[in-house]
Amino acid sequence: MPRAPYVEARRILEPLHDDMCVVYGPDDEDTVEIADALARIYLTLDGTHREAPET
Repeated sequence: MPRAPYVEARRILEPLHDDMCVVYGPDDEDTVEIADALARIYLTLDGTHREAPET
């Protein structure tokens, strides 16, 4: 699968995750779900981009 959709999803989800951590905290169900999605994206991209966010 082309990398572009993963890169675009990462571009959107990273700042969303950062905001969700500030507003709701890292243990919030939706924040954790976003972190999980980002982790899958990082694995798909071979970990060549920013580290996965902490949950």
